[in-house]
Amino acid sequence: MGNTVATADAATTAAAEPRGADGVCWKMTAIGDPSDKALLVEEARPWPAIGPTDVLVSVGAAALNPIDYKLMMGKIAVMTTPPFVGGFDFAGTVEAAGAESGFEKGQKVFGDVPNMKETSPYGGSLSTYMLVPSNKVALQPPDMTHAEASSLSLVGQTVLDCLAMAAPSAGARVLILGASGGVGTSAVQIMKAEGLFVIGVCSGKNAGLVADLGADRVVDYTAEDWSETLAGDDAKVDVVFDFAPSGAHSTESWEKATKVLSTGGKFITISGSSADGSVTVGSFLSGKISASWTNTFGNHKYYSVLKVSDALKLQRLAKLAAEGKLKPVVDTVYPWEDVHAAFAKLMSGRSVGKIVVSAKTP
Repeated sequence: MGNTVATADAATTAAAEPRGADGVCWKMTAIGDPSDKALLVEEARPWPAIGPTDVLVSVGAAALNPIDYKLMMGKIAVMTTPPFVGGFDFAGTVEAAGAESGFEKGQKVFGDVPNMKETSPYGGSLSTYMLVPSNKVALQPPDMTHAEASSLSLVGQTVLDCLAMAAPSAGARVLILGASGGVGTSAVQIMKAEGLFVIGVCSGKNAGLVADLGADRVVDYTAEDWSETLAGDDAKVDVVFDFAPSGAHSTESWEKATKVLSTGGKFITISGSSADGSVTVGSFLSGKISASWTNTFGNHKYYSVLKVSDALKLQRLAKLAAEGKLKPVVDTVYPWEDVHAAFAKLMSGRSVGKIVVSAKTP
């Protein structure tokens, strides 16, 4: 990993001596396509002041997620809009740490923290250095590269939050849509570790991977309609997890899910219902009202989950990884300078597992 900033002798030294614009980052300067080199540009990033509970991380790798480009394209304006430093997921090495953070220089860590506005020193993993709160970072799983560890956080915590909402009983039958994607590949493994009967839906070319990850059954959506196939089973599905592309596909998936769900069964989605995948205040409130009506009067339950990061969930993921129950699936690792190509691949919807951008080299 290449460092572009001089190493501080101690966390207190780093906090006491702001170093100016030492780092660099990829900043999304305006709403638009992050594969556009005129919009996603490399800029200097000042060395931040480090508070008592802060951790400054020298980023070794940053994994990309659909929420990254959706924010950049202005599709989730209720959260933030450009300009901001890109990236949520990170893995790297502690460069400096506040006295109350519980971390120390040299430790390998991972997590996911977005940069909500360009003036904030926090978050934004497409950066040589990033400041993170200590309650949103954890020690990296042992014997794992930065590229692998960076691929665990956002997707893994998303799965844990969805499982908490679903609260399935031991041995429950669960269906995972988008089983070969970034969230789906983690979901198959985590849910098998929880003792669930997992049915994965993906294309035929990825069926072997999903089976190898532990799925008890795999349905090829390119060859058959999963809802028609599973509707003929004697045993119904207890929970459908929608980790496939958002928008109109999610609405269609909910309608199909009602054919296979048991009475009282749950549909858990991380997608918005808008055709273009955008989330507005209006669509959010409308979705909440519609879900409340469905959950009160319908035969099935509909829930939309927004992941919340915290160190305890990261520690749980690290434990699963250390036990060999969770292995990241990485599609491609792009060098720092090819970040635009990385976004193009992610937005194509053809990646299997995670897209990762490596640290900047000298």
